[in-house]
Amino acid sequence: PVTLEAMRRIAYHRHQKSQFADAEQLYNLVLQGYENIGSCSPEALAVSVSLAEISRDQFKVYQAEKEGEKAVSFGNRQLGRDHPEVRVAKLSLAETKEKLGKLSEAGVLYDEVLESESKFAGPESLERLNVMYYQGKLLNFQGKFDEAELILETALQGEEKLLGENDPTVLNTMYVL
Repeated sequence: PVTLEAMRRIAYHRHQKSQFADAEQLYNLVLQGYENIGSCSPEALAVSVSLAEISRDQFKVYQAEKEGEKAVSFGNRQLGRDHPEVRVAKLSLAETKEKLGKLSEAGVLYDEVLESESKFAGPESLERLNVMYYQGKLLNFQGKFDEAELILETALQGEEKLLGENDPTVLNTMYVL
């Protein structure tokens, strides 16, 4: 597991540098390593999500959707729908669904994550506010401006309280609002 984690970190850095082929190869090796030791761990789910994100970053959105759905399904089965890594997988899949124009499916995923974040991270958590931001952005895009404004204002108030008025996250939410 230590070697797999080191390889995962190298893959992450390659992904960040847009060295997609190298990152994908390393992530696949790491995932294979987890499968070989029979691990159904959060780390294995994180690698699956990373593979889906590499596909999305290369504009292979249909492949990313398939990989993301597989990751969410795996996470729900092995870790439970409210596990933090499953919430991350759902957020990633929701972003992919948005890119594909599947806005209602993305909305359902955001709703699930928001419910889970509220229950486990708490109403004032940055994670919950982040989901509200994405949800508000989606509603805005759908032309549901009143709903979007309400959600984004709530997110903005929470972000300002936690991060301060000049934080880039706060400024970004203000821009979308």
